Amino acid sequence: MAVFEVAAGCEETLAAAKAGTKDLFEEGVRLYEEGRISDAEQRFSEVRAKDSDDAASLLYVARCRHLLKTGLPDDWQGVAVMEEKS
Repeated sequence: MAVFEVAAGCEETLAAAKAGTKDLFEEGVRLYEEGRISDAEQRFSEVRAKDSDDAASLLYVARCRHLLKTGLPDDWQGVAVMEEKS
């Protein structure tokens, strides 16, 4: 699955923050999809430490923490279905 975040038109500092955390975020997504939730949560937390305004990593941190408490479903495919706008 590809995740895209539009940075065009963003302030230079915001665009620089996104560029500075891109690799960590992408690694977090890969680990999340693989079901390596603890490792993924760590990467997304690192993104948040570097860019506290990163809403996508905050969402992933929350999902990871929920999955760490409840466990992965047997049919885990690394996909979360959003049933309502948050």
